Amino acid sequence: MPTRKRSSPPPHSRAENRRDRAVRHAASGNPAGGSPGLLVWTVALLGTVLPIAGTLAGLAGLWRLWRVEPWGGAFLLAGAVCFALDILIDVWMYRAAVLRPAADATALNVRAARHVGQTAVLDRPVVGGRGRLRLGDTFWAVSGVDCPEGTRVRVTGAKGSVLAVERLPTDH
Repeated sequence: MPTRKRSSPPPHSRAENRRDRAVRHAASGNPAGGSPGLLVWTVALLGTVLPIAGTLAGLAGLWRLWRVEPWGGAFLLAGAVCFALDILIDVWMYRAAVLRPAADATALNVRAARHVGQTAVLDRPVVGGRGRLRLGDTFWAVSGVDCPEGTRVRVTGAKGSVLAVERLPTDH
């Protein structure tokens, strides 16, 4: 019986490949991808285990010192080190979570705000203060002074989904 060659699945579009890569990147545990990374989970686990280990080591050290057995002081020192590491981890996590600038949160649901400062060419003329331009794969409504189609503009602000633009001087 002849062997049949399996056909590979049809190639995906570039947009699908980008989306798949973004999903894999976010699921990889990379903090830049939006999910907590391995380092954060490890530190959180240590923040749970270190106080327990410190308490047990301290109790063992006190027991050994009370019974006048060797290494009692070493166990007490180990317990103190565990508690000191736990405090350092707690301070580090507090600073990372609470004291981080909220720059990410300011433009979270304001897609248009991320385009402030970009330059683009008008797709449609600005007439009566309203026009349209294309940024990336999206057309945006714009407001500003009247300009003909093809004029280079800079995005100066955003109100809702309308971008405020200013005309850039032409270079001759």
